[in-house]
Amino acid sequence: MTMQLLNFCLLVILGHMAMGVPLKQIQLKLEEMQKDLENLNKSVQHHGLMLNTPQTEDIKECCTGHAMLCFGEKLDALDSQKSTKKLLGRSLQKRIIRESVNDCSEDDTKSANCPACDSYPLRDSRTFVQALKTLLQQCTAKVGYRR
Repeated sequence: MTMQLLNFCLLVILGHMAMGVPLKQIQLKLEEMQKDLENLNKSVQHHGLMLNTPQTEDIKECCTGHAMLCFGEKLDALDSQKSTKKLLGRSLQKRIIRESVNDCSEDDTKSANCPACDSYPLRDSRTFVQALKTLLQQCTAKVGYRR
């Protein structure tokens, strides 16, 4: 009896590991990232800084994850709290997050030919933060819809 219970528990644990991170956890992480961005924005000194900024209409199909990387790269330039900026930057770089917001297959994503981060138009830091906020909101809604 004890061995059967142990085997059952092991199967449940392995089953959860094989399924990967549930979409609910991804959605919660995206919501946490939005809060981090909100906190970051409170401390940003917007003083005419121009950053390459992907707007949602600029992001090609299958390039959402790449756009997140671009935002993560440019976060360091913001004049704000270092800890919050670092935390958000790390989250934007997480592969599991970037892959979960992409509806494309791995092959389609590789062949999407996403633009270089520096090729996005320069926009002021307020627009940069707003564009990232919009992207995170859209990604959260998309992941929530797929659940």
